[in-house]
Amino acid sequence: MDPVPPRWKGECETGTQFNASSCNNKLIGARVFTRGRNSPRDEEGHGTHTASTAEGNFVEGEEESFFGYAPGTVKGVAPKAHVAMYKVDNGSFTSDYIAAIDWALRDGVDVLSLSLGFDDCALYDDAVALATFAAVDRNVFVATSAGNRGPMHGKIHNGIPWVLTVAAGTIGRELGAEVKLAGGGASVFGRSIYLGSYSTAEAPIVFLADCSSATEIRRRGAGRVVVCHVDKHTPGDPFANLQKNSGVIVGAIIISPSIIPDAALYFTFR
Repeated sequence: MDPVPPRWKGECETGTQFNASSCNNKLIGARVFTRGRNSPRDEEGHGTHTASTAEGNFVEGEEESFFGYAPGTVKGVAPKAHVAMYKVDNGSFTSDYIAAIDWALRDGVDVLSLSLGFDDCALYDDAVALATFAAVDRNVFVATSAGNRGPMHGKIHNGIPWVLTVAAGTIGRELGAEVKLAGGGASVFGRSIYLGSYSTAEAPIVFLADCSSATEIRRRGAGRVVVCHVDKHTPGDPFANLQKNSGVIVGAIIISPSIIPDAALYFTFR
């Protein structure tokens, strides 16, 4: 990484499990704007994940595969950019959002990448919209997240006209898989993160609707391959229900065209 720009005015605040030595020529600033919190350290992984998406440096080799599956080089949008983190707790006071953005502008950032915002909020009441208007007025580029409420129309998270709102993306590889049925030999193609090859001639298939009942999976799915149809309206967490019963069922085939239209099938086997 290049040296920290001389015009940089920010700093690395200290706090719980976070000290000044946590910063370097990549992470050049970290502040916290959350009442009741005493550290800029990421607590749940969201800030780290979104920062690596935006500015993660090049990483190559086996460590960037899923246990050797689908290896390749991973990078963020701007891999050579310096990073300054401004932590705001989800659901905190709107003044914290404004303060974080104002401090970022005072510190001298060139780009603001915000994976946060308010749903169903008019622009004149939206703290992020107001604060980012000041940023754009200072020629600071602002990118915000589109949110996770799609893919229906009218469900964008940040519809602020003076910023770039970024929707979901894809990866540059196919994680394909095939299930071949015994007897007739029909094949079903889909996607999966299952690593190996599994074969059994003794496991029957049972369809358990949306797999919203862990009890039903345990009762009817024991020793079987469970098939579920999952969409945005499925109650509960069918994936968690299947995971809880991973030692009971032989495997699961999840049909989910409404969640990922171009990847209607997931396969998982033990």
